[in-house]
Amino acid sequence: MSARLRNLFPYFGLLLLLAALGWAVSFGRLPPADMTFCNGDEVKSLDPAVSQSDSEGNVLRALYEGLCQYDPKTLEATPGVAESWDLSDDKLTYTFHLRKNARWSDGSPVTAEDFLWSYRRFFHPGTAAVYAEEFWYISGSKTFSESKVAVGNAVEVELQDKPDDGLEPLYGKLLKIEEPKIKDPDEAQAALAKVFTVEIGGKTRRFTRGDRPAAPDIEGCKHVLPSFDTVKVRALDPQTLEIKLDNPTPYFPQLTGFFAMYPVNRRCVQKYHLPDWVRPENIVTNGPYTLQLRRMRDRVRVVKNPNYWNQKQVFLNVIDILPIKSSTTALNMYLTGQVDWILKLPAPVVPVLLAANRPDYQPQAVLGTYFYRINCSPPDPKATESDVKQQIRRALSNVLVRRALNMAIDKQSIVDGVKHGRDQLARSLVPPKMNEYMHHEPALCEEFNPLAARKLLAEAGYPEGRGFPKISILLNTDEDHRAIAEFVQSQWQQNLRIKVGIQEKEFPSMNDSCERLDYDVCRAGWFGDYTDSNTFINVFKSDNGSNQTGWKSETYDELLRQAHHEPSPARRSQLFHDAERVLMDEMPIIPLYFYASPEMARTYLKGWYPNAQTLHPYIGMSIDPAEKKAVLAREGK
Repeated sequence: MSARLRNLFPYFGLLLLLAALGWAVSFGRLPPADMTFCNGDEVKSLDPAVSQSDSEGNVLRALYEGLCQYDPKTLEATPGVAESWDLSDDKLTYTFHLRKNARWSDGSPVTAEDFLWSYRRFFHPGTAAVYAEEFWYISGSKTFSESKVAVGNAVEVELQDKPDDGLEPLYGKLLKIEEPKIKDPDEAQAALAKVFTVEIGGKTRRFTRGDRPAAPDIEGCKHVLPSFDTVKVRALDPQTLEIKLDNPTPYFPQLTGFFAMYPVNRRCVQKYHLPDWVRPENIVTNGPYTLQLRRMRDRVRVVKNPNYWNQKQVFLNVIDILPIKSSTTALNMYLTGQVDWILKLPAPVVPVLLAANRPDYQPQAVLGTYFYRINCSPPDPKATESDVKQQIRRALSNVLVRRALNMAIDKQSIVDGVKHGRDQLARSLVPPKMNEYMHHEPALCEEFNPLAARKLLAEAGYPEGRGFPKISILLNTDEDHRAIAEFVQSQWQQNLRIKVGIQEKEFPSMNDSCERLDYDVCRAGWFGDYTDSNTFINVFKSDNGSNQTGWKSETYDELLRQAHHEPSPARRSQLFHDAERVLMDEMPIIPLYFYASPEMARTYLKGWYPNAQTLHPYIGMSIDPAEKKAVLAREGK
């Protein structure tokens, strides 16, 4: 450890030493893992369909495998469960050829039917998969997810006494949809539900969603859905899966490697149901590792899967994945030899590490943007002038106010001061490293200009900040997020003369508030799920569940609709650029900076490569024991 880096440790304090000691004691209860890394937030779910965070993805990549996986250097799609695939001449139909030796961890074969069932579960509205709409490229999937049924078509009816993850519907033909008249005001909610008349097995039955049917001859049900046969996924035989898309999507093979599209074991899910099917003693997976234990506030431990088809390339027998939220604690554990890889660094040490030119810290630009969401929800026209919440809605729904908030932030000072020069100032949503986007002039938001910001605020009706309601910045607990929020708070108070508070929550709670639009301004970050600008631009469509701003633009939505149908790559890219121009003009978000890789990984961890998505497959990773011994000895451990 360098003297400069060692001098920073008084900053860490006694609390960190106690934390490291606590983890060391915890390590002593189990045999040591071959490789250990700090994973940030606690993992919320091990169900691929409902998981949504990078922390969860880091665990799921060990346990599961999709049709494709990723090259650890280039992130190009490489064979996974599918050993090869074909693409039709019209670029719409992919045919995936599955390996005959692909196995679940219980030894049973992984088949095309497993993917078909898992995709049905993923798109099912009862699953509430966050990423479902990101995969509506598959023909018919959007209609299925949105439960859009039509008279005369085949439907699936799921009864109240069946668990959601059982997915065992009744199959029939929809004959009629009706809205019964309200007779009893006390039953208004039930009576307003649509009634579906369905022919099932030659008999006519009537259903309504919910458990309070409005008449004796009406059965309550959970869902009435289009037949999943309308979704263009076909298991042609046990080793052949066919998927048809609505539009050419050149990055679709990459998408099949994303954790949301991993298959799950039907027998396991239907036997144990949530949450029990993901317990270590029950879960059945198909990836390079199986789940040995999951202890809250301690670790997830995975062990090599003896039934994995490519186990000869799985060199690490045991991996420990630690939910260490504090980047300072994580660095302390890294420098004391307790972990081999960390996902994030405390900002104050970055200049020291850069100056030291350490071989285990070589940051590079990644496909990620840090920004603030603004709640653009319109005010209630019936609300009184004294309603503070509605005052905030009036202010933030005004584009002049949002532009003023953006122009009042010295983003370069965030990059230089708070982030210590590691990251890059952002004036757009799409990172500059998105290759197919680089030949356009960037669609930039306005520069830092406090004087112009004050003029805009005055034009919006708040001269020198007078009459502007106090707003709050919502963030999840993290030292970097707090430091950035405090800087933005001071900028807005100083440059706009407005009052700004800060509200901290744990990540799940913050995320819930964002989904419910229960915030004023909220910190956010978005990392590309694949190397195409659509992964950023599509987020802010009006109907995208990840939008979470209340902002809607018909112009923006139409540009994206055209882009999704555009066969010309150059024209498609221009349409995305034009859409981002709309986004940066209306400012439902304030981009602050583009991420650089915040990771450190020991040089003795072989097969680990920095890449644009900070995504690291475990296949091919290994520890060089001789180098590890030498490195730790050199550092006095």
